[in-house]
Amino acid sequence: MAFEIVEPGQLCGVDPLPEGMCSIAKSGKLTARQADLDRAGIGAYAIVLADRDTWRIGLRAVRDGEQAKSVAVTTLMTGKKTPHDTGRRSLNAARAVRSLDLEPEAIRGRYSLDLHGQGRQAVLILNLMEARNKTSKGAK
Repeated sequence: MAFEIVEPGQLCGVDPLPEGMCSIAKSGKLTARQADLDRAGIGAYAIVLADRDTWRIGLRAVRDGEQAKSVAVTTLMTGKKTPHDTGRRSLNAARAVRSLDLEPEAIRGRYSLDLHGQGRQAVLILNLMEARNKTSKGAK
């Protein structure tokens, strides 16, 4: 048995979320890097979109008059005594996932997050077609 020193604040066994990727937890929480959200102009709130025809979820900045339809974007922190910003943000995407007839716990994992458009038209797109195919094959 070999022990190793674990330094305070070190993320042991955690594979950092690469830029251009997001993850979906079994609760439906979507986590992405702040840098990716910044590219789409997303701040403290986001609009979550779902496209049933192409099995995609989109994230974009809130526009005028859409505040009531927006979802809060929260900051993921580490440490209790001296919190440290991890550079990751999360939001609840469970309703969007379920609107595609998928269950978050069945598709949890990492996915590519692609930017389409620029400025106020920018949308981050998460393609769930592959996840849908996996879950439909498993159900047969």
